[in-house]
Amino acid sequence: MVRMGDHITKKFRALFVKANDTLGRWTATQSRASALVVSAAMVIERLPELADDQRFGPLKERFPTLPQATREAQAVALDRVMTNLREEIEYFEELVKELDRLQRNAGSLLGGMDPPGGGGLRRGPTPAVAECVLGLRDLWRIHRDELAIKRALVDELTCDALISDLEEVKALFAAEPNLDPDAVRGLVDSILDATPDPQSRRRQ
Repeated sequence: MVRMGDHITKKFRALFVKANDTLGRWTATQSRASALVVSAAMVIERLPELADDQRFGPLKERFPTLPQATREAQAVALDRVMTNLREEIEYFEELVKELDRLQRNAGSLLGGMDPPGGGGLRRGPTPAVAECVLGLRDLWRIHRDELAIKRALVDELTCDALISDLEEVKALFAAEPNLDPDAVRGLVDSILDATPDPQSRRRQ
């Protein structure tokens, strides 16, 4: 059983504090990106109707250039939304890289070796080394896999997409099927709660 002294506990706690901050930025990015996915889908859903000049009715007679101008405006809007969405996907990638860096740093505290099989059990309030290392590794893996899903969903946002497919894209992107928010939150909190902030100890 590998347990942690105060020095190593502080190091692992610092890694989890950074991971917690990264998860907060992921949540903010998810909110922005989900809104962009909805916006892109709405524009794409309107494109078939705009393709028919007759849809503009009497306005077409009074403003002959209106149909084409409207289509061009929607194309510009869709391009802007997709550009912003790709930027958010790039930010997701940076967050996954940050989680990867944290889990690698955790592994380096063991000299690059895998955590011992028996080190995953906790005795008393202090978490075992393996519990911390594997926890950070799990955080990285599930967010890495969720990013792969997000990339695939964004690729489905094409001008010839069916409305039913667009609805599925919106639902899956918002749901983040590879992430269990309660499990992720519980994993981080279980370590932070078991490794009190050294600064708070000094103030007591």
